[in-house]
Amino acid sequence: MAYIYSITNNINQKKYIGKTSQTNPYTRWKQHLQLARNKNNLQENNSVHSMPICRAISKHGESNFKFRVLEECAEESVNEREEHYIRKYNTADGAGYNCTYGGDGIKKPKKYWSNHPSSKAVSCYTLDGEWVRDYETVGLAAAELNNGESRASITACIKGTTFQAFGYRWAWKGEQPKCIEKRVNRRGKIYGIHLESGRKKMWNSQADCAEEINNNRKDNNSLTIALARNVEGAKSMTQVKGWYLFRNKHVANSDWKKAEPNRFNSEEASRISKIGNEKRKKPIRGVSITTGEEVRFDSILAASYFIKGDGNRSGVANIHKNIQNIKNGKTWSYAFGYKWYELT
Repeated sequence: MAYIYSITNNINQKKYIGKTSQTNPYTRWKQHLQLARNKNNLQENNSVHSMPICRAISKHGESNFKFRVLEECAEESVNEREEHYIRKYNTADGAGYNCTYGGDGIKKPKKYWSNHPSSKAVSCYTLDGEWVRDYETVGLAAAELNNGESRASITACIKGTTFQAFGYRWAWKGEQPKCIEKRVNRRGKIYGIHLESGRKKMWNSQADCAEEINNNRKDNNSLTIALARNVEGAKSMTQVKGWYLFRNKHVANSDWKKAEPNRFNSEEASRISKIGNEKRKKPIRGVSITTGEEVRFDSILAASYFIKGDGNRSGVANIHKNIQNIKNGKTWSYAFGYKWYELT
């Protein structure tokens, strides 16, 4: 939690707008007074000398200033709110006691407040074009939806450069979103082989593939990693929720042993289940996230051989991490299409 506050000179009505994350905002007021009371701080070679509010308190006296909390807000939006009040009360550029225009402390030209896009109100719409709500600025919208990051993505959507930002369409308040078509993935078709059934499928774009496999068109990270690894000449393949994915149709149709549906069977699991260091091995079980089938191994290393065809360290690490994640309550976690558990 954070606070926006004002310090007003009762003689000339000039103001200073500040922000603080301290539990008691009045502690910040006391700090201002302490800085102003110390005459050494007001020497020209001291950094406090460059703070007009401290010089003013020292000159006019503490009794002629009033401290007031203007707003309580979330920490991620405090910079935006400070900028808002500096603009509202016009406390920068000599009209008040603020040296900058707030927020990040960078001095910005006056036109920033009247003409800069981030000072304009914006409207948020669903992907189908239904109005959701208005935000006072682009920055406040970004602060609420993405912790203040990527304001540019909302602006790009408003300009029509992109179709959506943070799952919504955007426009300046009073206007409608730009009419542009959803962009099709330019990297072409995706080819998939289901590791259990051997079924093959083609998607027109990576987004379409993500929508079916991950139930989310924007959840592309796992697909991107798998597609980068599953190329001709690779020693092993990476799967996503039971699918081997490829960009190259030739590679997808080639005779990949690791894509054969009979690779995952109880007989094969039994054959390699004894692999592992006797001193370190702990029995584990894996439950398929697609079929619910259960496989058991005497060690994580044996499971890695089963999944990846070798004792690759990354395979062992991923399975071990998945076991720990599930222990810590992250039940959605999985590795290589299975959820892994220790057998006790």
